[in-house]
Amino acid sequence: MPLVKAFLAIVIAIVIFPFSVTAQSDPDTLLQRVSDDIVARSVAADGVRFSYNMDTSVAGSKEYTVSLAYQPLADRATQWQVISPSFAENEEVYAQAKKQIDKDVEHKPDAKDDQALILREVPGNNAKELIFISEEDGIAKYAIQLTEGFMNPDGGDDKGMSKMLKYLKGEIAIDVASEQLLWFRIFAEKPFKPMAVAKIKKFDIKLHFAPAWHEGPIVQVRSESIVSGSALFQKFNEKSEITFSNFVQK
Repeated sequence: MPLVKAFLAIVIAIVIFPFSVTAQSDPDTLLQRVSDDIVARSVAADGVRFSYNMDTSVAGSKEYTVSLAYQPLADRATQWQVISPSFAENEEVYAQAKKQIDKDVEHKPDAKDDQALILREVPGNNAKELIFISEEDGIAKYAIQLTEGFMNPDGGDDKGMSKMLKYLKGEIAIDVASEQLLWFRIFAEKPFKPMAVAKIKKFDIKLHFAPAWHEGPIVQVRSESIVSGSALFQKFNEKSEITFSNFVQK
């Protein structure tokens, strides 16, 4: 019977050639689609301002948590407000947060902090520095060739970063199903000494991305960093996590 034969042919094809139904996506095409989407979203959001919350948690030599709220349409001096802790709850942390806010206002009077969160392009893609690594569990990974131009696009003379560059690797991850960038990571695979008086035991920084709102720009939603080692015979071990949330158009 034709229908039975057709059904058996489909079953045999699935059993004998299982990889045909889980074929990997073309990495170059996927990357281009993600890149085009990021650019299109940022262009569509040009001039759009938005409020958001920023929650910071730090552990290590100093341990504290602080929550801030950003309002873009307020006067620059009052755009940032400390939500917690209050002055009464933790005078030191509150004072440090206010001091940092005042410093940013003084040195960056025209800054638009909401715009700084918007991703304008895939990290490393502009200079064709991305190399496909693998696709596993629906996640495609690409290696970034870390060059001085990529790490320091403004062309400044950062000798410290130049010395560290050869010890670091970069990666990005893309969700294949949604075709969206998940994270960008810079890390060291093993301990290294960028200079004679310093040793970095662990270095790992990861930035996470997602749409700010439905069809909105791709923005940074979380950062995680772990840096440990010693410098001038003093050990250090710092771990921090910053979460950006509650994005609202204004």
